[in-house]
Amino acid sequence: FNSLFLKALKDLDFLLGCIGKRSFLLKKYIILNESKLIKLFNSKKMKFKNKDIKNNTLIEIPSITNFFMLFADLNNNLINRNLIKSLKIYYKNEKYLFPSINSKHKSFEEERYWRGPVWINCNWIIYQGLKNKDKNLAKIIRKKTINLVEKKKFREYYSCKSGLGMGANNFSWSAALYLDFKLNRS
Repeated sequence: FNSLFLKALKDLDFLLGCIGKRSFLLKKYIILNESKLIKLFNSKKMKFKNKDIKNNTLIEIPSITNFFMLFADLNNNLINRNLIKSLKIYYKNEKYLFPSINSKHKSFEEERYWRGPVWINCNWIIYQGLKNKDKNLAKIIRKKTINLVEKKKFREYYSCKSGLGMGANNFSWSAALYLDFKLNRS
């Protein structure tokens, strides 16, 4: 969620610029948030650690949300490159992209909410983060996501093993993001 919040701050700063406005407080907040998030990056494992604020502990679960930092457009090419390398390892040998928890991890559960299924919104966030960093990988994600939805219809989430659609039928965010994937070829 921090990566989405950081991206929203950067987008707000961009929009202010479009109308000839600037907020130095917003810029300062962006820099502060980005620097704090970068401190959570583990360069040896090429991933971000999650911090449990309540217990003041670091949590390391191989979740797809780790790669949302690509969407935040961090001003750090080394971290971006390492995240992309790690992402390629994360989904290696997966037929359907991306399981919400790495399918080889002990906490993986194929059909349980956010413990294994593929979510179209997660694919879209990662795709958006990769469009200007690794166009080839972005194209693969786009193509595989479109194929999954066209074969299995608009579902809430999908099995990463079989592609079986699960959860709600005719799920609107899957439909909306499918349209964005279809219309956005860059």
